[in-house]
Amino acid sequence: MKIKLTYLLLISIAAITSCGKDEPIPPPPVLRLDYVEVKEMQGGATFYLYGEFPNQNSSAKIFYDGGDGYIIKRWSNVFIEVFISEITTTKFGGEISVGLDGCHSNKRKITVWKGLLTYTYPNPGTLVEKVNFEVILRADIDAHRNTTQPLLHPSTSFVSSAKATYTIGGHGESIYKDEGAACFTRQTVDWGQASGELNWRSQDSSVLKNENTYNAIIEFQEGVGFKIKDLNVWKTKASTTQTRFYPVSPCTGPGSTGPLFDFELVDIPDQIFKTPVNNFYDVFMELGGTSIKQGKKIIRLQNFAGLMYNPPVPEHDVTLQWDAMQKIN
Repeated sequence: MKIKLTYLLLISIAAITSCGKDEPIPPPPVLRLDYVEVKEMQGGATFYLYGEFPNQNSSAKIFYDGGDGYIIKRWSNVFIEVFISEITTTKFGGEISVGLDGCHSNKRKITVWKGLLTYTYPNPGTLVEKVNFEVILRADIDAHRNTTQPLLHPSTSFVSSAKATYTIGGHGESIYKDEGAACFTRQTVDWGQASGELNWRSQDSSVLKNENTYNAIIEFQEGVGFKIKDLNVWKTKASTTQTRFYPVSPCTGPGSTGPLFDFELVDIPDQIFKTPVNNFYDVFMELGGTSIKQGKKIIRLQNFAGLMYNPPVPEHDVTLQWDAMQKIN
């Protein structure tokens, strides 16, 4: 019986020895990571960590993607806010955990997807506006317990190093008769071909709109996917447009040239993202397991493109589409 008592005593001592320390210590406070939300920022992202955390001290660290040199902005017993710089990560995603006094919490995984989102706005004839957005998204998609701290559900975006490219150009024409005029007029318009790159900008940015930038406002919804709430493009003087007017038989007379004006690639129409509009609904990049399903959104819009029309004004299919995206980590 004495041998059994000694054996039980040794187990008891081992049970209260933790975090790599050799001497018996009191059991540490709970250090548990339940869930993570991500808000993309310029040069990195703010991560919101939910769980149970002891009081912070100088040993506190956040471990992510093999690194730990991250700026902790807020720390409470149920919530941590930390900025993760893109410079200190290698692949945008990976395992994340909390460290304190030599102890480590459980790990959560940040999943990353990469793909292409294409916006196309056709106009009369061959006139077209097109933007390809490089999509890099990340989120914690694993099941988790209910958090003590209410979730923030922050608006996020693509990873800030993601680029976008635009292409515009083409030729269009229309036949128009002004009220009271004797003749129809054929009008033509030409957009010089132009293309280039657009840089990501924060939704909170004070950068002027005439910069070559774009902005995506997205919200991750657990179990559903990524809701695209808005896409904006700021690119001016992308092409020079000239409108020409030619009388149509039986009228005669020389043609005339309208004024030159700078064509401006404007914000993507809000109708794509608002609900309800013509029975179209919010744009969701839906999850299918650990993948993002392919998708397409179409709306019918009018675009005069510098031309005049007698009713009815032609409408065109404006599309926003993406292929399926597999996780990359």
